[in-house]
Amino acid sequence: GFYPFWARLGGVPLTEQEMQAAQESAKQGLAIAEEIGDLNLQSAALDALGSIAQDRGQWDVAMELGNRRVAMGPRLALFEQIDAHAVVTWSATVAGDLETADRVSGAGLALIQPQQAPDWALHLAAWRVVGLVLSGKWDDAERVADRANALWLEAGRLFAGYALRGFTAALIVAHGRRDEVRIARWSEVVDAIGSQFESRRLRSKAVAQWDVDALARAMIADRQNTGIGQYDYLITHLSICADAGVLLDG
Repeated sequence: GFYPFWARLGGVPLTEQEMQAAQESAKQGLAIAEEIGDLNLQSAALDALGSIAQDRGQWDVAMELGNRRVAMGPRLALFEQIDAHAVVTWSATVAGDLETADRVSGAGLALIQPQQAPDWALHLAAWRVVGLVLSGKWDDAERVADRANALWLEAGRLFAGYALRGFTAALIVAHGRRDEVRIARWSEVVDAIGSQFESRRLRSKAVAQWDVDALARAMIADRQNTGIGQYDYLITHLSICADAGVLLDG
C-alpha cells in the first residue's frame, strides 16, 4: 500500500494499474488488521490509503481517512497519533481548509510532552507553521516555529527535509517583520537542512540568503519538481518572489 509513496519520493512514475494494485493491497491490509483487532495496523493501512488519495489529488478523502485515525485517540501508539494529526493538517492546508489545519495541528501538538518523539512532532509542527502563516496568524506561527526549532535541536539537528516548509514559512514572517534575530535563526536552519538534499539545495540556499533573483532562477530550472510533496513550497517560494516584485519568466 505504501509503494506509491516511496516511488514518488524516488521520482518513479506509476501507472494507474499500479496505483490500483497498491490501493487494493492497502484495503486488504486494513481488513486483516480489523479482523485481528490491531488498531496500530489499522491506522497504518488507513495511512497508506490516505497517501494514495493524496497522490490522486483527493485531499478531502485523505482528510477523511486521516480523521478516522485521529478518532482512535490514545488507543494508538503516540507516533501514530502524531502522524495522523500531521496528515490531516497537511491535507487540510493543501486543500485550503486552514481552520481545520489550525484545530487539528493544535490538538496534535497538545498530546506531546517534552522529550517525546521529537522527529515525529517536528513534522506536525512544520505543517502547523505553514497553516498559521497562510491564515495570517503570525504571532502563533512564531511561537510554533520556536517549538519546531527546539524539537529539531532535541532530535539532533536531523536532516528533516519535511521540516523545511515550516522554517521557510517562519523566515517569511521574520523578513516581513524585519526581525533580524529570527531572520538569522531561520536562515541558518533552512540552509543547514536544505543543503543536505540535492533536489532542494539551490532553492533552499537562495531562500536562506534571501536572494530572490536566485530563487526565481532555481524555480524555473526546477519547474518540473511540483509533485504532491512540493505544493506548499511552490506557494511559499512564489510568494517570496511576488512580494519582491520578481517575475518568473522561462
